[in-house]
Amino acid sequence: MLKQRITTALILAPLLLLAVIFLNTPWLAALLSGVILVGAWEWTRLAALKPVESVAFYAAAALAMAGVYFYPEQLGIDNWLLWSALLWWAGISVIILRYVPRPIDHQQGLVRLSKAMMGLIALVPAWWSLVQLHASPDHGVSYFLYVFFLVWAADVGAYFSGKTLGRHKLAPNVSPGKTVEGVLGGLASVAALGAAAAFWFEYDGRQAAVFIALSLLAALFSVFGDLFESLLKRQVDLKDSSQLLPGHGGVLDRIDSVLAAAPVFLFGLTYFMTTQIA
Repeated sequence: MLKQRITTALILAPLLLLAVIFLNTPWLAALLSGVILVGAWEWTRLAALKPVESVAFYAAAALAMAGVYFYPEQLGIDNWLLWSALLWWAGISVIILRYVPRPIDHQQGLVRLSKAMMGLIALVPAWWSLVQLHASPDHGVSYFLYVFFLVWAADVGAYFSGKTLGRHKLAPNVSPGKTVEGVLGGLASVAALGAAAAFWFEYDGRQAAVFIALSLLAALFSVFGDLFESLLKRQVDLKDSSQLLPGHGGVLDRIDSVLAAAPVFLFGLTYFMTTQIA
């Protein structure tokens, strides 16, 4: 398993890096939309959608991405999409922390529809956020990659802190392995990364402080992106979202944290930094 994980990572990481650096934003948007549609296919498994419902879900995801990309002004994207994503993930965070398993028929039509809607809210704003970050005239490529580095730093810090110091469960009914101490260790790692990135971006003192705070907020939300997917998998008794990536599970298993972190990070850059976002 470890060999498979390393092999897959060694293949995918350089491909991602090359795509982000050398593709212009429209081509990267097209590539990312393909990744998101694969994630949408995996989401149909988490939502237990029937074949006809799955086709409708793919179509809705594709149309939503096309709409926000080609008609952002007509749809008023800047006015509501980021706010909706932020409020959505804030609500999900509260639900996860207070989650208590209840006997629910996850095959019921209304439950399936609700989970499908959740999928659109999770997938589309994240896709749009990554596209907008890449299109930034200031540090587009760097911002895009920073979101992934931020998530990885939080994961690595949480892993080692949780292993050595973990005592208090964060959300025992969702993911018994995650601890409060692990999350705090992950945030400490992100704070260090944020400080280094602020130096790299040549921010002044105020900008650096805001950027580090924004990084911490995005990292915190990334934890709940991971936990939300864990909850959905637990409800339908799945270990992984799929087996597309040997040793890693599925696409959603790799980007679940990014789904939450990207909109929050873009929100902060847009409203609290002086950075120009396309």
